[in-house]
Amino acid sequence: FKIFWIYVLPITFQVLVSLEDLNLESSVVPVGVVWSIAGAILYACYMVFLKHKVPTEDRMDFTMFFGFVGFFNTIILWPGFPLLDVFGWETF
Repeated sequence: FKIFWIYVLPITFQVLVSLEDLNLESSVVPVGVVWSIAGAILYACYMVFLKHKVPTEDRMDFTMFFGFVGFFNTIILWPGFPLLDVFGWETF
């Protein structure tokens, strides 16, 4: 039950901060609020999955793990950056 709160509290606080931001600006939900809540939920799912697959830290090589995280982020995210610039959603 303690582990449940470790993952639920950050999501809850993210929603509370986003709702307060929503009350200050307008009644339209900003895209950043949706992305931040989705990011908090996905991070909690990632932590649960990682804890399920690797129960102890001794069984994991963190250097290789973060190397692969960086590699896959580069491969998956890098092609999207020129598209964001071409469509004018973000300027680089």
